[in-house]
Formats: sequence, C-alpha cells, structure tokens
Amino acid sequence: MQRGDDGKKALYVTYNQTLMEVEEQGRNAGMIEGRKEGELEAALSLFRKSKITAEEAAEEAGISVEEFKEKAAAMP
Repeated sequence: MQRGDDGKKALYVTYNQTLMEVEEQGRNAGMIEGRKEGELEAALSLFRKSKITAEEAAEEAGISVEEFKEKAAAMP
C-alpha cells in the first residue's frame, strides 16, 4: 500500500495481476454460460422425450416459454 500525492491511500497492482483477474473473470463467465446451455439442453431433451411440458422445460432452463419454444425450434 502506498500513498498518493494527495495523502490518500492508493492500491497499486501490477499489469500481470490485472491480466490474471480479467482472465479469471472470463473463465467464470464462461462457466456460468456453459451451465445455462447445459440446463437448456437437458430441459430440451426431456421435452422432446415427452417427459415434461414446454412450460416445465422453460422453468427448468430459467427462460420464458416463448423463448424456450424458439430455441427448441432452432436446435437440431
């Protein structure tokens, strides 16, 4: 911890620390997005096997029914 010219505390980080933080944030965002896609695929699979309704599948995937139906139509 160092003090700036105005006498207030200032935290200085190195360039590599900043890059590592950004990389970790990107990795975490990717993991969250992957989980969402996995939930959608699982819900879609159950829906196609007629195990659950579109409403239940949309709720499971955490999206609206209309959005689920659009994604179901677009996925092979």
